Amino acid sequence: MYTINNIIEELNNRGFNALSQVVTKNRVELNAVVIKSEAKNIAPTIYVDEILESINNGEISFEDAILHMVTLYEGRKDVAFDDSVLRDKEYILSNLYIGLQREGTEELVKRDCGFDGIEAYLYIRLEKFEDGIGTVKVNSKVLDLAEITEAEAWKRAEENTFSETTMQPIFSAIGALVHEEFPEEELIDESCGLYVLSNKSMNLGASAILDRKALQRLSEKVHTKEFIMIPSSRHEVIVVPNTGNIKLEDVTEMVNMVNSNEVSPIDQLADKAYKFTI
Repeated sequence: MYTINNIIEELNNRGFNALSQVVTKNRVELNAVVIKSEAKNIAPTIYVDEILESINNGEISFEDAILHMVTLYEGRKDVAFDDSVLRDKEYILSNLYIGLQREGTEELVKRDCGFDGIEAYLYIRLEKFEDGIGTVKVNSKVLDLAEITEAEAWKRAEENTFSETTMQPIFSAIGALVHEEFPEEELIDESCGLYVLSNKSMNLGASAILDRKALQRLSEKVHTKEFIMIPSSRHEVIVVPNTGNIKLEDVTEMVNMVNSNEVSPIDQLADKAYKFTI
């Protein structure tokens, strides 16, 4: 059976400076290979658990897997990132956002978000990455280095996060994701009262549930202050007006089923639904 050590050994035999690393994402530990270069201040990280599973299941050969990782590295190695921005107070404040994740033990700047088992944390959005939205989670050392207080950080992060809040009937949100317009009859009654809260990029957008002004607008629209929140992932949540006809335990059962079959453990937010009042 192949292990990460076999991958490290093979990459180093081919002249790369490869190291193994365990990365924790949303309480999930991932095995990763980091390929370093003396000329760069940022090293591409390649997650290998799924690659190893494919090798050991006979789905791909070890050689093809190595070639795939080398291709990934070659495509990422020239990404430019000036780590001096992490000492730039205004840069950090301008790119500071709130994310939500399962409660964990990471030493981050974080706080309770009002939903049991979920924590709010701060992250910096690194928009200079061309192959996606790169982020850096914030700990107290980052704030101290840039001379930013936690109060100041949370205030700016709220402003930045909530300026990007999106709230759409569920079929409209799905249509936007798949670039398809649904027939008008499917949008009747605002998609049966299901609303997707996220941000403009649909990336780490579950924190939109903390936007009280957006929720107040929804409350006024649907004429109720009682809601159920379905934590679909770290990227979005679904909000349903609580008319009294929905059993919370039934929704929680659905959340668990979807988590088990559809949502990566890295992106799971919680294993239950929540009632809340605006």
